Amino acid sequence: MKIALQIRWFLFLALGVGLAFPGAYGLQNTSVYGLIAVTIFCAFRLKVRPSIPAILFVTVGYFIYLLGFEVIADQNWSAFLKKIPLLLSLLVLIPPTKDEKNVFFNSIGISTIVSCMYLWAHHFLELVPEERWLMSAYSYTFLTESLGWQPIYTAISYSIGGLFWMNQLQFSPHRWWKILGMIGIGILFITLIFLSARMAFIAFIFSSFLVVPANRRWIYGVGIGIAIALFFINPVLKERLTKAVSGSERYAGGSIRLEKWKAAKEVSLNHWLFGVSSGKTQLKLEEQYQKQDFQLGIQQRYHAHQQWLQNAVEGGIFGIAFLLLAFVSFFTRHFHKDDQLILAVGLFILLNTFTESICERQSGMIWFCIIFLTGFVQKSDNLSSVVHKESL
Repeated sequence: MKIALQIRWFLFLALGVGLAFPGAYGLQNTSVYGLIAVTIFCAFRLKVRPSIPAILFVTVGYFIYLLGFEVIADQNWSAFLKKIPLLLSLLVLIPPTKDEKNVFFNSIGISTIVSCMYLWAHHFLELVPEERWLMSAYSYTFLTESLGWQPIYTAISYSIGGLFWMNQLQFSPHRWWKILGMIGIGILFITLIFLSARMAFIAFIFSSFLVVPANRRWIYGVGIGIAIALFFINPVLKERLTKAVSGSERYAGGSIRLEKWKAAKEVSLNHWLFGVSSGKTQLKLEEQYQKQDFQLGIQQRYHAHQQWLQNAVEGGIFGIAFLLLAFVSFFTRHFHKDDQLILAVGLFILLNTFTESICERQSGMIWFCIIFLTGFVQKSDNLSSVVHKESL
């Protein structure tokens, strides 16, 4: 039993590393499957009574996503496999202990700095001979595309790493740890500016105020003002905004996203009760793109690009209720607790759901489960003490 709990601790460490490197799907998968297996094993050994709300949460979630299984089995297994991390909700059987939570976020914090430095090093080595290497980096996708990383999920990981380090500046008693945190925040912040992921950047700004000491918020506000100025003088962002406002191109900047939202809204209104299922979502969206003459959406196989609309298309009102239940449970449980980091990360994820289908990628689904699972944890202190006694 002691070995199993030690393995669980190591898997939380590995999962943190995997999330910091958006392309490390093998490490993410191994960590997820390992945590599920070890948690179930430990739960049977400890004879843990499961949380009924949590079990209902997982059951309803999988019911929504498995409605289209017969289509998935024949055509698109990936639509099913990307939902497997939802099984991380079984961690409610043995919630993460304080030690496991700390190792997970420490792993995220350190790994995002390493990941960020690796990203820049790779960019320099690839593009130093080019005259416009810096301008190329200042373009959302170019900084990450040679590694095959999704820019938005890179920005999400780096933002959460930044939130961790800002929290450390407030609470860590170790001087050198704070110095490392200041360096890390600087590196991650600069990278977020160059990634030009607009919503991730804005969400980071808002959520970071939860982990900044009240007496230093004015200083932080000045820094944020400078950062916003640097962000919005981004030449690539200016070009995208200019095209969108002027109408010089049909699909530029936000207009692409509006087309996706329009299509998702039409599909969800036509299947408002149960949705179309995860197996048919892409097919139905592309049929609507065809009606709108949105050929780019068909070519790129765009999803809804908004989690609430995505859930509405996949599961109708039940899909929306599933997402709403997760957020309401999370915030009602943590609002009055002295855990600014968890609350800040939860707010960051919530804000991103309004412009991204965050759960349509594996790392996004993992973040959703890890963070919002805590809203369903019952008697976590008692369970943690049981686990602690077993590990002695």
